[in-house]
Amino acid sequence: DFRLERVVTKSSLKRLAFSYGGEDLTMQESRLTQEKIDALVNTRLLSRIVCHDHDHINALLTANDRQMKEELGVIVDLEFWEAAKTVSAVKLREAKEELQSQQAEKEVCTRVLESTRSHLRSCEAQHDRWGASVSAQVEAAQGSLATHERSFAQAEGRLAGLLAA
Repeated sequence: DFRLERVVTKSSLKRLAFSYGGEDLTMQESRLTQEKIDALVNTRLLSRIVCHDHDHINALLTANDRQMKEELGVIVDLEFWEAAKTVSAVKLREAKEELQSQQAEKEVCTRVLESTRSHLRSCEAQHDRWGASVSAQVEAAQGSLATHERSFAQAEGRLAGLLAA
């Protein structure tokens, strides 16, 4: 809640009274009262907020970094701007470092994955060779067994014939 009373003549400001939050802040001189108003209300900022025409908005859109900082300096304390810039630079650096770390970890994981896949293919091929080798050995053993069984049966038949005679 504020009250502003301004009395002017054709040539000068005669009286400037100001109260804010129920407290009278009028000073001895109008200039001092105006300074108090500027400090509390920030009339420079108020004029920027109220009086934005097409040219001013276009100028903001096409402003270079220095011009933009000057304009923002009216609204935002430049120390705050610099602090925000420093914080954002630190966060950007940390994000880049984290990204590089994640990329390096991805590369390591990719190499390990490829190595594991290669090892799996080698094991599968070895399994296939072993399976074929075992199958061949089993077939050979079965053939040998069949031959020995026939030989045994023949020997048993001859023995039975000799015993019967």
